[in-house]
Amino acid sequence: AGELGERGFNVVTATSYRMVPVASLSREVCDAFAGHRIRAVLHYSRRSARAFLDAARAGGVEISALAVPQCCLSDGVAAVLRDGGAPSVAVARAPDESALFEALDRALRPLSR
Repeated sequence: AGELGERGFNVVTATSYRMVPVASLSREVCDAFAGHRIRAVLHYSRRSARAFLDAARAGGVEISALAVPQCCLSDGVAAVLRDGGAPSVAVARAPDESALFEALDRALRPLSR
């Protein structure tokens, strides 16, 4: 904004997205992981993946939460989940939501048989 302003541009900053991590998952979500009612988790950023790991640990459902496929927008995001112990990590072929949904489809395909 500073450089553009110096060149005569009027810059307006607007927040269109903000991720605020929670300390732990809700009881409903923890029960769903423990009851095997969640089939996969989508991860869009390294920060949100780290927050998911922390919240799953705090909720006492880390093992069941990581047991389902973790679908990631990039290799960098996937690294957080792999380092956290996730055994099944699918990575989108491109960093966009359509590719992430395709990764989700690939990850769930073996479960459908």
